[in-house]
Amino acid sequence: MVIALLALFSEPCLAQVGGIRFEIARIEDTTFSFARGRARWVRPGMEGVVVDPRQRDVAVARFRVVGVSGEEVTAVVMGQITRLSQEHVAVLNEPRPRTWLAFWGGLALGLVIGIVFAPH
Repeated sequence: MVIALLALFSEPCLAQVGGIRFEIARIEDTTFSFARGRARWVRPGMEGVVVDPRQRDVAVARFRVVGVSGEEVTAVVMGQITRLSQEHVAVLNEPRPRTWLAFWGGLALGLVIGIVFAPH
């Protein structure tokens, strides 16, 4: 049971998190925008990092998504090391699927059915 709880509440290693890259389309004073393309999972409140691909993906800034309007995503810069340019790339981590929810839900349902239909 302890191992199951550790696996359930543990965080992934940085090498296991897959970042999806987005080209920056427009830069304003403290905000920038990019097209989300097929990434329908992008939502306000998500946080990401802007990297410079010309310098081996060195982090340039951190950002938070503040709006999604159709295909355009607007993000606000929370902290930056250098000025953003359109040659930089925004990176967001795709949310992990909640497979543990299906596992524990199935286990609970199996226990209830077992208790209800067990011969007494």
